[in-house]
Order: sequence, then C-alpha cells, then structure tokens
Amino acid sequence: MGLDEFRRLNSLSRVKFVCSNAIPSVIKKMTKKQIIAPRDGVVSLRVFGSVARADVDSLSDLDVLAVLDCPLTIGLSDNVGRQVNELFGMKPSLSFYSRNRIREMFDSGHLFAWHIFRESFAITIREHPDFIEHLGKPVDYTGAEHDIISLIDILESIPTALRVCAGNASYEGGLIFVCLRNIALSASWYTYSGLCFSRTSPYVLEKEARMPFPMMRADYDLLMKARLGGQRGSPYEDLTSDRVLSLWHQGLEWAGRVLGFVREVRDESSFQQASISPENRARATSLG
Repeated sequence: MGLDEFRRLNSLSRVKFVCSNAIPSVIKKMTKKQIIAPRDGVVSLRVFGSVARADVDSLSDLDVLAVLDCPLTIGLSDNVGRQVNELFGMKPSLSFYSRNRIREMFDSGHLFAWHIFRESFAITIREHPDFIEHLGKPVDYTGAEHDIISLIDILESIPTALRVCAGNASYEGGLIFVCLRNIALSASWYTYSGLCFSRTSPYVLEKEARMPFPMMRADYDLLMKARLGGQRGSPYEDLTSDRVLSLWHQGLEWAGRVLGFVREVRDESSFQQASISPENRARATSLG
C-alpha cells in the first residue's frame, strides 16, 4: 500500500474544523429571529445532528447541546429550552453536559466529541465565547473494534430475548437498528469521508467501503421506526418474532464482515504508518 492509500485510510487527519458561530443559511430560514444570549453558567449552546447536517425529515429531532460550568437546575433547563423553542419554533431535545465531561470526551476521542466537532454550530451571540470552539479537534477515535464487538454481543442476545418474550419483537427490532447503525458509524472512521452519524450509516458504509449491506431499505426503515416509535411515540408497524429473526440473521452476518473490514484496514494502516519516515508521516497528516 502506497502513500496515497495511507492518506485515504487516514483521511480524518484532513478534516476541517467545521464548528461555527454562524448559523448556516439553510438553517437560518427555519428560525424566527437571529441568535440568543445564554444565561450565566452556559458556556456552549449548539445545535447538532440532522438539523446541523441540513438533513431533516419527519423523524428528526432538534438536538441541542448545552455545556455548563454550574449545576443543572430545573430553572436553567427550562430557560434554555424556552430560548431554543422561541428561536426555532419547535421543542428541542436537550443534552446537558459539564464542561469537564466535554473536555474529557475531546481528549479521549469519544464519538460524541467527533459528532459535535463535525456536525454542530453555535446559536449564541458572537460576544459570548463558545467553550467548544476553543477545544480544537478531538484526538483520534481508537475504539471501533471494541465498540463493534460490544454491539455484536448485543445482537447475539436478541434471539434469546425473543424466546423469553415474543411480545417484545418490536423493541428487539428497534435494538437491531441501533446496533447496525452504530456498527456502521464506528466502521466509518476508516472510510474516505470519515465518521457518518446519519441514521442510514450502513448504506453510506456500503458506498464508501464497498461493504454491501444486505437489508432492503424498507426493512431497515421498519426497524428504525420501531426504535423511534418506542422512544418518541411516533407510529410504527408492529413486528413479529419471525420477521425480526429474519432481519437479525442478515444484520449479524453483515456485522461480522464489518468487523473483519475494520481489523484489516486498521492493521494495514498501523503497519503503513510505522513504515513511513517521520518526515513523510508529518506531510501525510498535515494535508488540508
């Protein structure tokens, strides 16, 4: 494998810093006013997820991260929710974290840190310093193999759970969706475009890594809607145990192939990185 392939496998070293204090124009059209001035104690307030990607559909939430340097209180939570609701005209799904926890995530290469780094923007006034803007890029994500193995373990437990309670078929179907989506997310670290946080990440991985995903899109959507319906109360089709087990077989076989892909690419990348001179390695990782 030559230097060009090494660059491809380590493409995340070329990721631009995409966090921004400016609301993207496609999002600005959704808002009723401009931006908000947060209360004391809120050091970062950011939209992330599908809205930040401008990839909104009928199943999307308005995901908002609030980073605090003070204890979370009911009054503070209500105030943040009210401000964001007024800005977008819809109720947000709020995630509250301490600044220390966010810093730990960036320092450990946690997937949520990469999510915020790649797909978020601040909705606070420019005069209000945004804590996350100054953290820089998270360290490399190194947990793909471990995370995929853990998700496969969950997948392997599903037939037993169905035998114990067949009435939970829709719940177990939703759990299959979570596992498949997150397996593809973890593996996407090793693709040219980098981490993919989309709900349809298995299909993105299929294109990026030439890793065929065996499930029909309609079947995958059934699993996804079962999961979202259980969480948010949105409508979904009840699933039978036989249907869930059929889709489980497809997903488990695919998950094993993805794990093999991650191990192969990781090992090749590590070998190539070790064999390149320090000068060329620095040049390869400083592109862009």
